[in-house]
Amino acid sequence: MERISGIVRPKTIAGVLVVMVVLAMGFFAFKTFDAQGGHSQKGKALYAEHCLNCHGPTGKGDGPLARDLPKRPANISEKLDGLFEVESLLINSVIMGGKPDAGMPAYKGVLSKQDAKDILAYIRSVHE
Repeated sequence: MERISGIVRPKTIAGVLVVMVVLAMGFFAFKTFDAQGGHSQKGKALYAEHCLNCHGPTGKGDGPLARDLPKRPANISEKLDGLFEVESLLINSVIMGGKPDAGMPAYKGVLSKQDAKDILAYIRSVHE
């Protein structure tokens, strides 16, 4: 740091503050992505549109339409460390192929695989 008579120059302080702000913004932007490449903020919007009514706000199968369905929707939050730990299983079988016997519709052609990753990233972020 440059000093003028023992005082740190304002330009130097401003530069340090700018660097700190940029680093902080980068950290928070990075935190919205999970390890598998999903974006939790995009996933939140997709979840609200396609999943929330049945699975509820935190994925516990308690959405506003859940009690009117013939089978209770899956508690996604219970499966994060088991069934949904393998991302491809969730994407390929549950979301893209659906589970008609369990009342889960297929979203192939409605959601992309990236959309499914984003939804999973959101669900994981809610349960961290």
